[in-house]
Amino acid sequence: MSDAHIIAGKILGKFKKQMEDMVKVLMEKETIDREEVARIFNKIKKVNITGSGKNLKLA
Repeated sequence: MSDAHIIAGKILGKFKKQMEDMVKVLMEKETIDREEVARIFNKIKKVNITGSGKNLKLA
Protein backbone atom coordinates (compact mmCIF):
# COMPACT_ATOMS: atom_id res chain seq x y z
CA MET A 1 0.00 0.00 0.00
CA SER A 2 1.38 3.43 -0.88
CA ASP A 3 2.17 6.07 1.73
CA ALA A 4 -0.48 8.34 0.21
CA HIS A 5 -3.10 5.61 0.60
CA ILE A 6 -2.17 5.08 4.24
CA ILE A 7 -2.23 8.83 4.96
CA ALA A 8 -5.62 9.20 3.24
CA GLY A 9 -7.01 6.38 5.40
CA LYS A 10 -5.74 8.09 8.57
CA ILE A 11 -7.30 11.41 7.54
CA LEU A 12 -10.66 9.80 6.76
CA GLY A 13 -10.54 7.94 10.06
CA LYS A 14 -9.75 11.11 11.97
CA PHE A 15 -12.79 12.89 10.49
CA LYS A 16 -15.15 9.90 10.46
CA LYS A 17 -17.79 11.58 12.66
CA GLN A 18 -17.95 14.64 10.39
CA MET A 19 -18.14 12.46 7.29
CA GLU A 20 -21.01 10.47 8.83
CA ASP A 21 -22.83 13.71 9.71
CA MET A 22 -22.42 14.91 6.13
CA VAL A 23 -23.75 11.61 4.79
CA LYS A 24 -26.86 11.96 6.99
CA VAL A 25 -27.56 15.42 5.55
CA LEU A 26 -26.98 14.16 2.00
CA MET A 27 -29.33 11.21 2.54
CA GLU A 28 -32.08 13.60 3.66
CA LYS A 29 -31.56 16.43 1.16
CA GLU A 30 -29.46 14.91 -1.69
CA THR A 31 -27.42 18.12 -1.79
CA ILE A 32 -25.41 20.05 0.76
CA ASP A 33 -24.37 23.68 0.63
CA ARG A 34 -21.24 25.39 1.86
CA GLU A 35 -22.86 26.61 5.08
CA GLU A 36 -23.92 23.08 6.03
CA VAL A 37 -20.44 21.71 5.35
CA ALA A 38 -18.94 24.54 7.41
CA ARG A 39 -21.36 23.84 10.28
CA ILE A 40 -20.36 20.18 10.32
CA PHE A 41 -16.62 20.79 10.08
CA ASN A 42 -16.45 23.90 12.31
CA LYS A 43 -16.44 21.58 15.31
CA ILE A 44 -12.87 20.61 14.44
CA LYS A 45 -10.05 22.33 16.30
CA LYS A 46 -8.18 24.61 13.91
CA VAL A 47 -4.38 24.48 13.68
CA ASN A 48 -1.93 26.82 11.99
CA ILE A 49 0.30 25.13 9.45
CA THR A 50 3.33 26.87 8.03
CA GLY A 51 5.61 25.79 5.25
CA SER A 52 5.07 24.27 1.84
CA GLY A 53 2.83 21.43 3.00
CA LYS A 54 5.24 18.77 1.78
CA ASN A 55 6.12 15.91 4.09
CA LEU A 56 3.84 17.00 6.92
CA LYS A 57 3.59 14.54 9.78
CA LEU A 58 0.14 13.51 10.94
CA ALA A 59 -0.71 14.16 14.57
